[in-house]
Amino acid sequence: FISTFLLPALSSILLWTTGYVKDIRMQSTEERKWPFLFTISSFMLGWYFLNVLMAPQAIRLFFLGAVCSLSLAALISLKWKISAHTIGAGGITGMLIGLSYKLMLDLHVFIAGAILCAGVVAYARLKLEAHKPAQVYAGFFLGFLAELLFMLN
Repeated sequence: FISTFLLPALSSILLWTTGYVKDIRMQSTEERKWPFLFTISSFMLGWYFLNVLMAPQAIRLFFLGAVCSLSLAALISLKWKISAHTIGAGGITGMLIGLSYKLMLDLHVFIAGAILCAGVVAYARLKLEAHKPAQVYAGFFLGFLAELLFMLN
């Protein structure tokens, strides 16, 4: 909770209140640079503590997949806006499919729920006109592939 929500949220609020970003929605590629950096750093900190605490490998791999997809998103965002929301939705879906395959678990209900939630997230981003369809699809597949590949490692 601390490294995946609290620290990124607080850093975004701090950037907004100090004027580094004009709008809390951070719509321009320039405004998204610092929030991505803070979020990547927070996830890396979380991964470090999970290693120290010897958390299960699947959880640590999930964090590495998130760091990878967020790092790629930060690079992509220097030139093109990609949906960070659908990166997260795709990441959860990829993680569940990877765990299902690797651990031979029947997670079909959870996978279906993740796909449904990803669709709702993608629809919301499009309805709000925060992204174009290509940005939403690219985000989903980036998150999906990063997490799937790490889970199958």
